Amino acid sequence: MAKNTDKQKKTTFFDRFKKFFLGIYTELKLVVWPTKKSFQQSLITVLVLCFISGLLIFVVDSCMQLVLNFTGFNDPVKRPAAQAHVGKDTRPTGTVKVSEPQTTSQAPQATTAKATTK
Repeated sequence: MAKNTDKQKKTTFFDRFKKFFLGIYTELKLVVWPTKKSFQQSLITVLVLCFISGLLIFVVDSCMQLVLNFTGFNDPVKRPAAQAHVGKDTRPTGTVKVSEPQTTSQAPQATTAKATTK
């Protein structure tokens, strides 16, 4: 018995790969494909059921929205109106205030210079 096991070939990757695709090919020969008429009937059935399902979901969603609006659960949050901005504009304007060195005889003065951006 030991001689028989030694003589048996080990299947290589290529042999297993070939066997796998031959099995697929033989199974595809056994498949019974639908006729054109049965395919059309199935397609129409699926399309009609999708349309009916969509219509049903739309009706239920609309009814739920009406109920929620009626009961007040679907009211949007009311926020106060935006007020006009009053006061000093605090946004950066592109100018930088540069102060000159102070001397004892002059009061400090601020001058504006254009900022350079790269």
